[in-house]
Amino acid sequence: MLDTILEARVRKYKLYALWGAIIAFLFSIATTVLETRYLLSGQVVQATAKTVNENNGKWRISYTFADTDGSVREESDSGSGELENRPALGGPVSVQYIPGSAQDSRLVGHSQWLWTIPFLTSLVVIVVVSWRFMREYREHERRSARIG
Repeated sequence: MLDTILEARVRKYKLYALWGAIIAFLFSIATTVLETRYLLSGQVVQATAKTVNENNGKWRISYTFADTDGSVREESDSGSGELENRPALGGPVSVQYIPGSAQDSRLVGHSQWLWTIPFLTSLVVIVVVSWRFMREYREHERRSARIG
């Protein structure tokens, strides 16, 4: 009876781990797509700092800048840890943004490339497993053709 209870708990924790991995994978896909968009079409401009807030190791900076179509965008970026080179109110701050895409801007250097690692690792595993499967399948087909 104790073995049955332990097996049920192990199955439950494996299911939790599977759901956690799926969520991390989906988040890494979304982050990889966004980082790729920044890499391919992101532009860097000097924005004007509107507000700079720091509280308990967290920071938030609101800024305005002109988009490529001439419209003025007011957006913000936030993070945790020490804020390097704290901009003065009304002072310049370097911002990377995606033209025409509202709320897709960030301070220069505030990227999320770490989250692309789970996606890229999974992609490599999928390619290797698929290649090995196809190789084995072709070998099986070759053997079946000789026999039949």
